Amino acid sequence: MKTIVLCLSLLMSAWMTHDAAIAVFTIYESAGTLKLKTVIDRADLSKELAVQESQISVKILQEYLESHCSFIINDTQVRFEVNQVKNDNDHIIVQSILKCDFKNYKIIEINNTCLNTISNHSNIIRIRLNDTQRDFRMHKGRKQIELSY
Repeated sequence: MKTIVLCLSLLMSAWMTHDAAIAVFTIYESAGTLKLKTVIDRADLSKELAVQESQISVKILQEYLESHCSFIINDTQVRFEVNQVKNDNDHIIVQSILKCDFKNYKIIEINNTCLNTISNHSNIIRIRLNDTQRDFRMHKGRKQIELSY
């Protein structure tokens, strides 16, 4: 009887669990440099780009992120450069440097459409600036956010 209950419990828990379709974008300052850390699901990105997972390169990541993410700080478009890529199980961790020279962040506008073709996908935006922590969920219906400091 215990074996049957255990088996049913395992089947139910396996049936009820699922992975959330998300990517996480963290903007933070380190050593006086504004940085962006992106954690993105390798299979979702492969599906979006219609390429094999093994074909995802730094160049492809740079081009994809540039075409689906933009950052405007204090009314100035900020470019970013991918400087490190790591594979971590099912995810790709992308470290980028935002090319700007601001000492003060007053208004930040973020546009993000990464992986919006994936069903129920969300982009979690984590802002760690000016000694504050702010998190936002972006998705197909919310592609732009604006923050004031």
